[in-house]
Amino acid sequence: MPGPGQEGRDPVPDAAVVLFALSRGPCRHGELVDLVGGVSRKVLTQTLRKLQGYGLVERRAYAEAPPRVECRLTELGTTLAEPIAVLTDWARSHGEAIVSFQAEEEEDDRPGQPTE
Repeated sequence: MPGPGQEGRDPVPDAAVVLFALSRGPCRHGELVDLVGGVSRKVLTQTLRKLQGYGLVERRAYAEAPPRVECRLTELGTTLAEPIAVLTDWARSHGEAIVSFQAEEEEDDRPGQPTE
């Protein structure tokens, strides 16, 4: 069941955000939670497992006390860093336009509004 604010979330953006965060270098799970933001630990774990299954992320456990586990991009995963950075730049530049469009659409969909 999705957490608050995660109803109907599309897993593709979660994966892109995780890949972008990992493009900075290896991270522990808790660090990724902070970097990604807005994604529950459960959704992050599920996303990491899927990315691992695609060969894009590897999980490395170190024999230390306390145990340390890091996630990092595989060689294949690093090939996505540049395209995701370009999409991230685009989203930063055009994000407000999308939010404005969505707000207008929601306003148009309210009951009692004339339809075309």
